[in-house]
Amino acid sequence: MPAKQEMLNPGQKAPRAGTYEVVGARGAKTGRTAQAKRGSSLPPTPKKGQKYVFVPKPKAAKKKTTRKKK
Repeated sequence: MPAKQEMLNPGQKAPRAGTYEVVGARGAKTGRTAQAKRGSSLPPTPKKGQKYVFVPKPKAAKKKTTRKKK
């Protein structure tokens, strides 16, 4: 997990749309995720003390174009 990522509580409004991962009280990954729209409340977590962390989408790889020499 990247350093200093904002941890959100269940029921808190999602700051942006996308996938949120459930993490333990100390920030350990649990393998569970939830989808949320911007401004909607995050769902309850399976266990007490767990929080959510936003999972950014992977950036698409740029295609390398080769120019033909004349």
